[in-house]
Amino acid sequence: MKTLINFAVILFFAIAFNGIAYSNDECSFNGIDDVLYFQENSISNLREITVEACVKVNSFSARKSGANEIWQFIIFKKNQLDHFNEGFAIYLDEKNERFATSVASAKGIQAVIVDKKHSVELGRWYRLRMSANSKEIKFFVDGVLVKSAPTGFPLDFDSEELFIGGRTKILKDKDFEGRFCGSIKNIKIWSKVLDEDD
Repeated sequence: MKTLINFAVILFFAIAFNGIAYSNDECSFNGIDDVLYFQENSISNLREITVEACVKVNSFSARKSGANEIWQFIIFKKNQLDHFNEGFAIYLDEKNERFATSVASAKGIQAVIVDKKHSVELGRWYRLRMSANSKEIKFFVDGVLVKSAPTGFPLDFDSEELFIGGRTKILKDKDFEGRFCGSIKNIKIWSKVLDEDD
């Protein structure tokens, strides 16, 4: 099966310029100012998507701004709105120590899935997969379906960058942002919905 985007090679070159620790196809983010972003317009026109990454959390505390008090963003792609603008997002709820994912429509309607409270252990690797289309969103952790939820709206992605380890280039007080403190590897994006056994 061919992935739409495989970031292993791209990450290697991007990290050399951003000062992010990199080893063995793994990127480490300090939770303060590390973030990677890529101009990836092939995502902008997708009607369905699957995003997968292996993630290790190092801390339940990272730098945030705006009204954000609990979210560390792992992978983020904006939609065309200024608010409720998660085209898709995979993130960590540091207060409840759990992973979550969401998509939002061009009108700001959101579909969100969260895992059980206190399901994340520091220093442990997890394989996260989010699949979404106009009918539903599914979230898998380590090959197990956490939950599915109806979307009921077409997916919407802006032409702005795809972010890894955050959701903005520069932290500003007014921006809703949460940097990720941990490691990410094996990021893959498909232009179709996949179940965990696909």
